[in-house]
Amino acid sequence: MKYGISRMVPRKVRGRKTEIRLPGIHYRLSTEIAYLLFLRRILAVARRYVNGTILPEYRRELAVIFDAEPASSSMRQFLNAIVSEVLGRINQLLRVAAAHHTKQFMGMAKEALGVDLSGIVSEEDLTEYLDLVSQRNATLIKGMTDDLVKNVQTAVLNSVIQGNSHAKLKGELVDILRVSDNRAKLIARDQTAKLNSDLTRRRHRDAGIDDYIWRTAEDERVRARHRPLDGQRYSYGEPTGAEDGLPPGQPIQCRCVALGVVVFD
Repeated sequence: MKYGISRMVPRKVRGRKTEIRLPGIHYRLSTEIAYLLFLRRILAVARRYVNGTILPEYRRELAVIFDAEPASSSMRQFLNAIVSEVLGRINQLLRVAAAHHTKQFMGMAKEALGVDLSGIVSEEDLTEYLDLVSQRNATLIKGMTDDLVKNVQTAVLNSVIQGNSHAKLKGELVDILRVSDNRAKLIARDQTAKLNSDLTRRRHRDAGIDDYIWRTAEDERVRARHRPLDGQRYSYGEPTGAEDGLPPGQPIQCRCVALGVVVFD
């Protein structure tokens, strides 16, 4: 639903101001942590498969069974159940995060502008968007899992060909799982930030808010390219000084947020 929030602000709140800046909405760290823990369930099952099937078979010099495509498919099948479960849990998690964002936005509008949005804004406004987010996350998670299976299979085949020791193969598989864990961390942080950024933009644009102020996380982890953007004003759709001209929260692992600017006629 589109509405003009600037026209709803009471005169006693507006006063003689020409504009009011809204506070930024940061994503909750608990959402990122929960997302990562769900992804690590997949990696835990993969680790059990590696330790319980692949390495014992290799020790018994039966690793040649992994030379066939059906063998790699068996690992995928082993992971399918947990992947489906994790996708369902993450979809629930993202919907809870979206509901929390909606409540924050409504509370912020009430406190900063004196506007009650309870009869205008609802969680149902985000249904189609969250369905698309679910598809995006499913693609990323399945991609992570597929790459893990391929890398494990490649490592085993190379070990068979080169006659590597059990210890050497074990070390390589540990490294592969470590890389997958790092990828899981990136996905969890990046997708949580992107969700928050998307929700803020949608809520702003629906309210007729066209401009925003870039605000960094204001800590030592802010990347050098984003530091000079702090306090800069942009319009939605306008290229920024960030990577590829993206808005706050959209560059990979960006924790910056947009402070909406409500402009009065």
